[in-house]
Amino acid sequence: EEFILSSMSGQSEIGDFECTDIFASLKIAAMEGLVDQMGSNYKFGHDQIQLAAYSLIPENERGNWHLWIGCRVWENKSASPDKALFIVVSQLNKGASRMTDTLQMIQLAGLNLQAAEKSISLGAFVPAEFYLKKGIGLLGQKPWADHYDLYLKLYSSCAEVELCIGNFKEMDVMLDKVFSNATCLDDKIDVYFTLVSALHSQGKMNQSLEVGLAVLSQLGESFPTYSDLKSIIVVEFVKTKQLIKEKTDDDFLTMNALADSHKIAAMRMMLLLAHHSFVTSREIFFLIILRMVQTTINHGICDESAFALASLGSMMGNTFGDYDGAHRFGQISLRLLERTNSKNAISGVHTVVFIFIHPWIAHYRTCLKPLKIAYNEGYRSGNTITAVIAATNIYTISLLCGEELGVMDTMLRKYFQRMVEQKQELYWKYCIPFWQAVAYLMGEPNDPGQLSEEAMDEGQLLKEALENNRVRAAVLIYHIRSWLAYIFGNYEKAAK
Repeated sequence: EEFILSSMSGQSEIGDFECTDIFASLKIAAMEGLVDQMGSNYKFGHDQIQLAAYSLIPENERGNWHLWIGCRVWENKSASPDKALFIVVSQLNKGASRMTDTLQMIQLAGLNLQAAEKSISLGAFVPAEFYLKKGIGLLGQKPWADHYDLYLKLYSSCAEVELCIGNFKEMDVMLDKVFSNATCLDDKIDVYFTLVSALHSQGKMNQSLEVGLAVLSQLGESFPTYSDLKSIIVVEFVKTKQLIKEKTDDDFLTMNALADSHKIAAMRMMLLLAHHSFVTSREIFFLIILRMVQTTINHGICDESAFALASLGSMMGNTFGDYDGAHRFGQISLRLLERTNSKNAISGVHTVVFIFIHPWIAHYRTCLKPLKIAYNEGYRSGNTITAVIAATNIYTISLLCGEELGVMDTMLRKYFQRMVEQKQELYWKYCIPFWQAVAYLMGEPNDPGQLSEEAMDEGQLLKEALENNRVRAAVLIYHIRSWLAYIFGNYEKAAK
């Protein structure tokens, strides 16, 4: 681009080559067909032409040229800071082997961190992983104490990225580094989020909940786990109803922002555990949601508050039969989402509202578009769990609404493949019974009343679900088997 080319105009610091006539030279190259001109931009006419041009630079000089180009573009980054960042990091990384100044290497590690953070914000986790590992490599074996903040951000971010791409072994390495070197809970909190999410993604639900509750205890939010939880839930629900009794919708929307850093961290962890406990312990789920709502009312609004209020609405409707209250808090949560403008909260809020509240007042089909937004935003922001929950409900609702079976097969194949790639074992196992049901309805298997062990080890899935107290998974398999048997006229098997 023009601002890049302008950055390189003038006398170089390498050899005697001058770039003062670079635009005139490019016009000649364009006339010869070596480069294509598009407005003020230029690109090589073919990859092989670029390789041939690059090969003309002696190998022992290439690193210096990359360093020079990177430094010149960085000096003129104001014209296009975001584009300049990636160009500069790419050039400097290629020339890093020629660096001899320790300070320059530290600065480049910091630029790699910036490029990674920008990539993460765009949902580009694979490039982010490259930048973070390059930054870590540039620091070498230098003591953590010398560059503590930089080390902490690089390793914590890399652990999160490895989780997002399903690389759990590499994630464990990064987590170990932080847990071994971080000096306080505040500095470990981000990797605790990563660890809890990873345990959940690998189906280690009890461990995930155990670690998360231990962290919450350190943050001042303890939860009972062995008491009479149902009685405690009733008490906490009554307490919460008293807090919201005098609140208007506008009162919720105009609350002050939560300022206490430990309360903010606790809300983030409670949000994470709410997703996890929903599958394994509904009692803990209810207690977490009620605590999140109480924290919001008593201390202020944060990004997680919209999810808490939506979940309160879900609880009011599905557990206590208060559907008007459910609808009210569903709408408050959506309006609060607009107020906070938090992209990271969209996936969780849409998932709750359009799975557990909206179907009570509108047709199932109207939930599909918001859930697709939840799916896309979840993956974009790294909220993999809410993304796969949204996907699970998209194909469930589509099937219930009579979507064409060929479309269903394609949809399930797409979601299943992505869940496998992300190593979301718990959720791709939920996908299999639906996919197999679609196959039966399309006439592929022989026995529509029994999920085929050839396509999936149904017996093993059912055994796993029962052994791990995954009641919803077991009910799902039995329900689909019964439904298929009924459709094909085998009423005795359906009733069994």
